[in-house]
Amino acid sequence: MIYIYCNPDIIHYFIDFINTLIFNYENIFLLTTDINVINKVCENNYIIFMQSIPIDYNNSNNKIFIFNTEQLSQENQLLRIQNIDNYINIIDYSLANIKYINLIKNNKALYLPYLVNTNEIYNYDKTNDIAIIGSWSKYRNKLY
Repeated sequence: MIYIYCNPDIIHYFIDFINTLIFNYENIFLLTTDINVINKVCENNYIIFMQSIPIDYNNSNNKIFIFNTEQLSQENQLLRIQNIDNYINIIDYSLANIKYINLIKNNKALYLPYLVNTNEIYNYDKTNDIAIIGSWSKYRNKLY
């Protein structure tokens, strides 16, 4: 089993992506926002942490991964990746990011592209010629 842990404060940014993984790989992924669950199952399972590993994770097995979703052209994000312990593998959906990660982490990056989830495809009337992947913000509301 592969457990995906996401901090409850940021899960709304990742839920569509995680649901797509679960949809495409049935019976492989299990999502939780409870770090206690992860601490109980971490010995015998793979764990994917969305963005970062919580402070209260209490194991250091070699079956853990961080899923990065930030652009590594931003210096603060690149530094965050550089500071990840070497025993932790990094997953990214961006081929450009993979190049950065492999340069600074000795080819430790794994590529997992965004997958199609047919449950997300709807035949709505198109009134605007714009597509946004992400969440709404005050700035995006002004544009719309």
